[in-house]
Amino acid sequence: MKNIIPFNVPFISGEELKNFKKTLKEKHFSGRGYFTKKCEKFLSKKYSRYSLLTTSCTHALETIAFILNLKKGDEIILPSYTFVSTANAFAIRGAKVIFADTNYHNPCVSAEDILKKITKRTKAVCVVHYAGISCDIKKIAKICKMKNIRLIEDCAHAFDAFGFGKRLGTFGDFSTLSFHATKNIISGEGGALIIKKKTDFIKAQIIIEKGTNRFKFINGKIKKYSWVSEGSSYVLSEINSSFLNAQLKICNLIKKKRIKIFNFYQEKLLKISKKNYFKLPHIPSYSKLNGHIFFILLNNKKDLENLKEFAKKNGVSLQDHYECLHKSSFILKKQKPVVMLNSEMFATRLLRLPIYPSLSLKNMYKVVSVIENYFKIRI
Repeated sequence: MKNIIPFNVPFISGEELKNFKKTLKEKHFSGRGYFTKKCEKFLSKKYSRYSLLTTSCTHALETIAFILNLKKGDEIILPSYTFVSTANAFAIRGAKVIFADTNYHNPCVSAEDILKKITKRTKAVCVVHYAGISCDIKKIAKICKMKNIRLIEDCAHAFDAFGFGKRLGTFGDFSTLSFHATKNIISGEGGALIIKKKTDFIKAQIIIEKGTNRFKFINGKIKKYSWVSEGSSYVLSEINSSFLNAQLKICNLIKKKRIKIFNFYQEKLLKISKKNYFKLPHIPSYSKLNGHIFFILLNNKKDLENLKEFAKKNGVSLQDHYECLHKSSFILKKQKPVVMLNSEMFATRLLRLPIYPSLSLKNMYKVVSVIENYFKIRI
């Protein structure tokens, strides 16, 4: 269908081309160049922590798995309702992923269920702030401190979002960011690792450089670098970093535009939601959003499928989201089936609406109108 309102349109600041030209002129295309260092300095200041750009959020998580020195039998607790990378990063190192259910009111992982899943083999907890909504991170951080286990924040959705008055990504030992083209701030492909302790930062520098001490070489501390540890190739290219730099410079503007759209949907869909056709996002009082995702929670899977198809026929792209990882074929080969009612509810009933800075007011009204018309016709 022509003129369909797409689910996502990557935002361009206008300065990306200027940065590309500078990169071409300097002929430095691999990582650790001018723009990489500029972006890392920006992130370190924002998070008041050490930062490293990586080729993806996935690879930032894999770097953490290396740092934790995971062995067979070690356990990592994480939500079932998340992207596969959250779990796979630890599974490929031999760890057993232990899934926790979400809350009933929003798709963030339950602190209470995390506590139930902790054993003597638990090495870390990895939370996901779904849609930029803060999980009960204060309680989870307290649990991890009490149990002396590491806390990881997967902030793929949560750049510049807050919880309990603090920036998400500053509660744990590590946090990861995504700059994939579907996120608020983008570099095409890319991510970042935010690190609390200097000792972990030094380890991460070696890991992302294929297990070598190349960082010391770059900084003039050694004459020749060599293989000193396990690692992989996780350094973001200067081309991607130059793109990211242009985005970071206007991150406040992007966030403002997205929050405006989020609030529009919240306001315009409130009346029909009161007829109990669907629920709007439940945002805890301690959470301050970044406008990454706006979703509605339908009453059943049939409504989700029918509304999605109805919207497509009427020129609007609506998207569901994750499948539950505890129900994946990969996990069912290794672990016994379990039931996680809340995670399964969001997997079958959550539907996402278009939200991006270039979305026009006219198209925002059309998205709302299509949803309203579906329920009028359904009745």
